[in-house]
Amino acid sequence: MVGSEAEAEDLVDAALASAKQLAEDQAKEIVSKRERKARKTDINLSPLRLDEPSISVSPLDDGKVDAAWTAEVAARMQRINDAYAEVARRYETMLLMRHQAELDEEDTLVSLLLHL
Repeated sequence: MVGSEAEAEDLVDAALASAKQLAEDQAKEIVSKRERKARKTDINLSPLRLDEPSISVSPLDDGKVDAAWTAEVAARMQRINDAYAEVARRYETMLLMRHQAELDEEDTLVSLLLHL
C-alpha cells in the first residue's frame, strides 16, 4: 500500500529491479535445462514460459484516490511484465542463434566432406 506518487514510483522501481533479476535467473535455468537435454535429442526451441507475476493495482475504498492516478500506477507496474517478456525474447533469440550456428557448422562439414 502506498500513500504518494513518490512511494509508488519507488515501489515500481524496486519491483522492476527484482523482477528483471528473477526473469534472468528463470530464463538461464530453462536454457540450461534445454541445452542439457539437447545432448540427447534436438533442442527445444519453443517459447520460454517464465513465471510472470500477477499484479493488480486498486485504490482503497475510501474515495480519496484519483482513478487516473491508480491507472498510472497500474501502467507503471506493467513495466514488470514487459521486463519478463523482454528477457524471454532475448533468451529465445539466443537459443535460435546457437541452433542456427550448429546447423551452419553441420552444413559446412557436410560440404567439406562432399568436396573430398
